[in-house]
Amino acid sequence: MRHNATFWGVALLLALPTLASAQVSAPLGGSDGTPPAPVAASPSDVTTSSPITADISTYRLDTGDSVLVNIERHSDVSRTVSLLADATVLLPRMDKAIAARGMTCAELAEAVRKSLNNPRAFVLKPGQVTVSLVSQRVRRVFVRGNAVRGADYDLKNDWRVTELVALIGTIPQTDRVRLLVTNPRRPAPITVDLAAALGSESSPANVALMEGDTLVFEGPRTKYLFVKGEGPRGRQEIDERYTLKQALVQLSVTHNNSTGELRKAKLYRHTDPKDITSPTVEEKIDLVEVLTNPAVDHDLKDNDTLEIPLSLRQYSVWGELGGPRKRTLPEDRKTYLHDVMSDSGSTTAGQAKIGSITILRNGEQGRSEVSQYDYGKFLKTGKPEYNPEIQPNDIVFVPNVKRADPVNTIFTGFGLYNLFKSFVPGLP
Repeated sequence: MRHNATFWGVALLLALPTLASAQVSAPLGGSDGTPPAPVAASPSDVTTSSPITADISTYRLDTGDSVLVNIERHSDVSRTVSLLADATVLLPRMDKAIAARGMTCAELAEAVRKSLNNPRAFVLKPGQVTVSLVSQRVRRVFVRGNAVRGADYDLKNDWRVTELVALIGTIPQTDRVRLLVTNPRRPAPITVDLAAALGSESSPANVALMEGDTLVFEGPRTKYLFVKGEGPRGRQEIDERYTLKQALVQLSVTHNNSTGELRKAKLYRHTDPKDITSPTVEEKIDLVEVLTNPAVDHDLKDNDTLEIPLSLRQYSVWGELGGPRKRTLPEDRKTYLHDVMSDSGSTTAGQAKIGSITILRNGEQGRSEVSQYDYGKFLKTGKPEYNPEIQPNDIVFVPNVKRADPVNTIFTGFGLYNLFKSFVPGLP
């Protein structure tokens, strides 16, 4: 029994140093102000987190990053720190927090060493403190402009303009897109030749991106043309390079059968095109000349207004003709009776008397002139005297044939005979 007691006493004495070194006292506090958990004594336990791959020499720390601060042979102070809103680092035995925003990991490590290297803490040699990036914050680049859809993107390492454009997607007419890169950290804004950057990744135009960059993609600009009166009324958006001729083609304005008085159009222009409340200057424009003469055109400014008045060059069609009753005379050519008959589509089957078409016209001193034309003879002979020119306010009337119906005439005769027979005795 005595030998057993001696054995257990010796074993207990040998175990006491091991139990005393198994755990160190808890650190004084973390950067977030919450009581930290106990830290294991072994330095190998502190470095179990695998830092991410990053260019530590140039990477600048900021809010959202997490770093591993390791002080060799002082694991009680070593820990992983998340940079919160103020991006500060506060470790046990420090007098004050370190503002880590904008520092590299090497700069933060030196700042921690200097902060802890005081008589009340301990003496640290250069290189004894290391800082590793554990988790990287989301680094934003901002995309704006009318050529792309605005969004924010997470900037990856070594990204240039081409990588970001590949993520954005197709950008049409890159040769006309103006790219401006701005950043408070850059000495001055950068204008990028986007077509050159996309043409070759090694081009100097393929600028390396920085965190906080704002890329403004300004695509082909447009201008507004306001149309009132006849035609495509309302605000029309056209290419900034378009002249009046090109704008009319885009808006499908044609001189053929136009209901507007094209030769009496007006263009109103603001004295300051960017200020729609500024006074306007009126200018008369012959749109027929613009549409038909290749040598005639007119420039356009933003917020110009084009007025096309309603055409008063109209004539009326009545009688045995189809189609609209009120028609507009085209301004680019003359209109003849043959055009009227052709535009009508068809005549009333068997009822139109085309050999006696009447045209009523306002003559001198307000007197009406009545003329008759045999359109049938024009179809047979082609003589121009049977195909008169139509003037504004003319009335073209195609009468009814009014043929006699022999069958109805016979039956009507028999009916009258029987009626007289009932009143006159002796008729057979």
